[in-house]
Amino acid sequence: MSLADIRVEARGEIVLVTVSGEVDMSNARDLAGAVWRRMSNDHHGLVLDLSGVRYLDSAGIHATFQLHERLRERGQDMRLVVPEDNPIAGAVALVDMQRTIGVAQSVEAAEAQIRPSQQGRPAPPEPAGRDS
Repeated sequence: MSLADIRVEARGEIVLVTVSGEVDMSNARDLAGAVWRRMSNDHHGLVLDLSGVRYLDSAGIHATFQLHERLRERGQDMRLVVPEDNPIAGAVALVDMQRTIGVAQSVEAAEAQIRPSQQGRPAPPEPAGRDS
């Protein structure tokens, strides 16, 4: 994997994956695979922090949707962290990730949206521009 760095941290029942750099066709599949391998059935969800990503192409978007679908099939939730001032925020909004996956402005807000899933259903994604 090149152009992007990934850091994984288990936070109890949630896995936080922090990505920085560029996600494009040269590394998107490898990045999604690396994230998938770190998710166990015991985790309730994944927070994919893209705050440090400065470029995301269609391959990266597609890989993100595929990862979300695989997690959903296992009953796990996923939220993205993409601040409004991030260079990729426009692309994320264009493909409506807010509605389909859920986008938060901070890691803490994303974790708060996933944590209610321990009691049954995940919390709905927050409206765009809100933090929690």
